[in-house]
Amino acid sequence: MRLVVNRSGFDEETYFTYSYSPLRDEDGTVRGVLDIATETTESVVEGRRLRLLTELSRRLHGARDVEDVGRVAAGLLRLAPDDVAAADVHFLDGDDLLLLATTRAREGVDAVDGALLHTAARGGAPVVVDGSLVCPLRKSGESAAVGVAVLEAGPMRPLDEGFQAFLELLANNLGAALGAAVRRDREVGALRHVAETLQLSMLPGVTGMADVVARYRPKIGGLAVGGDWYDAVRLGAGRTAVVVGDCVGHGLGAAAVMGQLRSALRAFVLDGRTPSDAITSLDAFADELTGAECATVFCGVVDRAAGTLTYSSAGHVPGLLLHPDGGTVWLEGSGDVPLTVPGPGVRSDVTVPFADADTLVLFTDGLVEHPPASIGTGLDALADAVRTIGPGAPLDDLADGLLSRLLPAGGRDDVALVVHRPGR
Repeated sequence: MRLVVNRSGFDEETYFTYSYSPLRDEDGTVRGVLDIATETTESVVEGRRLRLLTELSRRLHGARDVEDVGRVAAGLLRLAPDDVAAADVHFLDGDDLLLLATTRAREGVDAVDGALLHTAARGGAPVVVDGSLVCPLRKSGESAAVGVAVLEAGPMRPLDEGFQAFLELLANNLGAALGAAVRRDREVGALRHVAETLQLSMLPGVTGMADVVARYRPKIGGLAVGGDWYDAVRLGAGRTAVVVGDCVGHGLGAAAVMGQLRSALRAFVLDGRTPSDAITSLDAFADELTGAECATVFCGVVDRAAGTLTYSSAGHVPGLLLHPDGGTVWLEGSGDVPLTVPGPGVRSDVTVPFADADTLVLFTDGLVEHPPASIGTGLDALADAVRTIGPGAPLDDLADGLLSRLLPAGGRDDVALVVHRPGR
């Protein structure tokens, strides 16, 4: 049973167990009750604190980054006011201490002097100030601090050596988690740089081709690399091949597959093959390439002399044709199956009129597929955006405008986009 008593000059949380026994006289009549009270405060409080430490360690183990460490810590400590009345977690960013998380009702209320925080951040020993423990947060096995915690003791237990040791254990857990998050952030940053370098090397800009503009946007989070790709190739005699493709998955593996498919298709179109013949050859190549299963591709060849666009698709989202008057036409009718998937027949080409003032818009599904909305809704939004930006817009403005209008803040897929206007 929990009792609040004042035996040391303040209201104190205590716990007791009670055992009642009847007191009988010689004939068995109950004349009274014997009450034996045993204080169990230490065992109850220690058990509660042990559970808090265990749960904090478990939750922090799943923290993804520095910000997540702060959210997890504040969320749990906010539920333990008997032991931690308030908590501030500061992160050391260079020479600056940033408030990462707090359980206080109002941020900006300084629990302790800033100079004391910086002393702790420079490796000072834990110190108790006005009922709060100010403790440096250190990586496991290291002396350098990665932050500082201010842990205000619960007001209904004396801040004795045992209480301080408990708060220091909390700080040690926070320091270990924060240090691990910093290390992961640095490792992911290094891998992301490698991934971005790889992606850019595989998807070079279309410099020297003023009539073609390409954009690539990685998915948000994780390694900034994926399987979406684009290409634009001069074929001579006023002919230009424009391609987009999408390999299943993300990461370095998908990027490696993408690079091989892109190079192979470029070789096939430079060899003079039609879009459908080039994709048929790519299909055979993909059959021998692990990880290329179900990749999609759209390949179009613009012939300025003939005034035509000939295209073929392997399970890819349709391209969009924008006319000078603002009208749009979806490039369908060649919706063959993705690469490596058995189909009902041979792949085919579709040829449509294509004037110098027409604009070809090719993209991957990350631009138009945003669950829970259907992909049809996304395609409608794309057509609306193309018409709104208009056929007279410079290609750079058209490409950037489509990305800004259609991509959500936290995109879950990478996106490749190519726009081509021969008479730009």
